[in-house]
Amino acid sequence: MLPTLDEFKQAQQQIAALLSVTPLERSARLSNHFKADVYLKREDLQQVRSYKIRGAYNKLLTLSKDKKVKQVICASAGNHAQGVALCCSTLNIHGIIIMPKTAPLQKISKVESFGGKWVEIRLHGETYDEAYHHALKAAEKDDIPFVHPFNDRDVILGQGTMGLEILEQLGKTPDVVSICVGGGGLLSGVGSVMAQAAPSAELFGVEPAEAASMSEAIKQNKVVTLPFISRFVDGASVATIGDVNFEICRQLNLQMLTASEGAICSALIEMYNEDGIIVEPAGILAVTGLYQMDIDLTGKTVVCIVSGGNNDIYRTQEIIERAKIYEGKKFYIRVEVPQISGSFATILSIIEKEHEGLVSFTRYSNAKAINGYSSALLGVEVTNKSIGKAIMNRLNQAGISFRISKESPVINEL
Repeated sequence: MLPTLDEFKQAQQQIAALLSVTPLERSARLSNHFKADVYLKREDLQQVRSYKIRGAYNKLLTLSKDKKVKQVICASAGNHAQGVALCCSTLNIHGIIIMPKTAPLQKISKVESFGGKWVEIRLHGETYDEAYHHALKAAEKDDIPFVHPFNDRDVILGQGTMGLEILEQLGKTPDVVSICVGGGGLLSGVGSVMAQAAPSAELFGVEPAEAASMSEAIKQNKVVTLPFISRFVDGASVATIGDVNFEICRQLNLQMLTASEGAICSALIEMYNEDGIIVEPAGILAVTGLYQMDIDLTGKTVVCIVSGGNNDIYRTQEIIERAKIYEGKKFYIRVEVPQISGSFATILSIIEKEHEGLVSFTRYSNAKAINGYSSALLGVEVTNKSIGKAIMNRLNQAGISFRISKESPVINEL
């Protein structure tokens, strides 16, 4: 059974003191592109720069009502941790926060800032799931209430208050609502509100293609654990969704979409360059999903949740690199170079024929010659995808043996 609208409204009243009512802004750029009215729900403007404060505060307030709580524990890749930290310092509750060792330094620093003397940060494991299981053991061992980032009804009720805000601000039923997905807390909450208050709205959940645990669960009709996930979209990289979340989401009229890391980076940079909005990779998922939808958005009212803006500036080079590769503006080719004088100069001249569209050319490695050929890894950056295709056509016509390489020396060095 879905959480009721009355429950969401009670949660909304309960958390109002600490929460910001974030803007619902019409995006002129996205509206023009899709010939629709596209609105952004700016949860990146919350005090902790993500929606996670909603669920965390509702959970801690509920715990405080039920019994006198002196200490809590949670696991998080960053945003939930910041929400819990602020709630702990606000309510004078001690918090133990378990974060993976790979959590961005920016997020760790903000947890320290929001929590102050009320929180203790412990780093454990390489992924959220490793940190999560460690936190569960500690909670059970020391009998400390565990504040789950998504698989908890009180947390879901807190996250779902955003759905109430969207409907109040929009003043009508949206045609499409695009929601980012990690463990499923936000999708469960906002999806439940829309299913009851705006049942005609089409719901889309968008998760990283390299960590698509909700999509796989819906496909198999059961909660599954992915054997491998990429950690790049740290705020939504979850190997196992919550069973509470799954039971709710399976009742929704929902379509799941996935977004590649390259597409996420491309949308993130475009939003920064064109709109001046700083978003983290997980925060841009709902917007990235617009480009994956197989429906015509023309004339529709669309809401995208910008779920967080805790982007570590030190990740910028990697984000730019991934975006350029995705857009076809940068590529790496491994070329077999004959060990004959002037062979490499011939390859270079072919590439340089597109000089007007060539931004840069770098030779990264040259393997030891075998059977009269050496393998060279070349990085080529161009102004647009068509220039890259022209270069590859010229290499083919010249009989140069090459293959597109998936490895990026720039990313490998970061």
